[in-house]
Amino acid sequence: MTKVPPADIYIAGTGNGAAVTALALSAAGFQIMLESVRRPPPPQNNRHNDWQRVLALSASAKVLLERLGVWARLDLPATPVMDMQVSGSPRSGGLAFAAPNDAATPHVLAHIVSLSALTRAIAAELTENANIGVSPAPFTDWQAETKTLSLAADAVTHAALLVDADSTVRPWRSAAGVYAMEYNYAASALVCGLTSTRAHEQIARQVFLPDAPHGILALLPLADAYNMALVWSLPKARATALARVDEAVFTQQLNAVCNTYFHDAGSDIGQLKPITARATQPLRLHLSSAYVAPRLALLGEAAHIIHPLAGQGFNLTLHDAAALADCLFDARMLGLDIGTLPVLQNYQTSRRAATSLMAGVTHGLAQLFSDAPRLGDFGLHLTSAMARHDERLAALSRNYADTALTPVPRLMRHADFTAPIY
Repeated sequence: MTKVPPADIYIAGTGNGAAVTALALSAAGFQIMLESVRRPPPPQNNRHNDWQRVLALSASAKVLLERLGVWARLDLPATPVMDMQVSGSPRSGGLAFAAPNDAATPHVLAHIVSLSALTRAIAAELTENANIGVSPAPFTDWQAETKTLSLAADAVTHAALLVDADSTVRPWRSAAGVYAMEYNYAASALVCGLTSTRAHEQIARQVFLPDAPHGILALLPLADAYNMALVWSLPKARATALARVDEAVFTQQLNAVCNTYFHDAGSDIGQLKPITARATQPLRLHLSSAYVAPRLALLGEAAHIIHPLAGQGFNLTLHDAAALADCLFDARMLGLDIGTLPVLQNYQTSRRAATSLMAGVTHGLAQLFSDAPRLGDFGLHLTSAMARHDERLAALSRNYADTALTPVPRLMRHADFTAPIY
């Protein structure tokens, strides 16, 4: 039986969530072994194709990526979102998340980044981190009692803690009594990059379409003033069809919808056409029954997958990683075993309520506009009216991305790992 050098923490998963978690825990002083590192997509000959999929990152998420050295490695520019306009049917009135008009201290609601560029930046940072190794084989089993991790190719190793960041269900979850609630929206998000005849003015726009179940269309500003990213949630069959049809047909369908709903909501977005290939991603809800068990912690897509309408999925994962780093650092500074349940419950307490709330809000909005669009319009209209007449709610809407992610861990607020937080 082959023995693998031990680490403080092993991380299961192959995606960006697992990789960023490794960087965050390394920043807290731990020796990390990753199950695998996803091979990043090479820069495209036509750089437009790198904008097929994008992420909207909050201000605190940007701070985290800066602290970890990732942000400086981005090979494509991020685009600040200065305003966000959300609307239903014309009668809903819409809801604006406009930033304060202060040229000296402009308030950025989010930053739009290319997923391909972010993946390359994370992978580049990993290769230069001496505290992070990569497992020689996939993980197959975890025995919490003996702190033994089994790998393919008949190898074993030991660690104080296994962190699961994998979207695929792994055997140690059921062994620990951790299960998940799943909901299939029977819908997909159609994504691609677009160009328009009209500048986006750094405004993100989203409209709930009352005539299509789960119909939610978002246009996100990109670095070029006339380019945008499309995220269009639709019933699965229609999303698949629109991803495969001739480009001229897709362009006609897209402009017909946008000209109707965005124009009626008071936005002139111009005429759109795709500049990248189109792709789809199935939409589902996944919430874990627990985020921790003895010597096991779940985060990211292992713990929660939510509807993308609020653009908060990866922000939640980044916050998980930063919160876990805080929890484990503080425990070690106090001389505690980082794998014990009382220690890990501090992490669960800080994250489960926040992620469950966000999942409930996004799921509720998606279902409300899908099943009862008139009621959804009423809710949006009421929220808009309250925002216009209540300064406190207006301030909340302007700071939505960050207020949804409190409390803020060290890596998200420029603090150092120097002493425990009491």
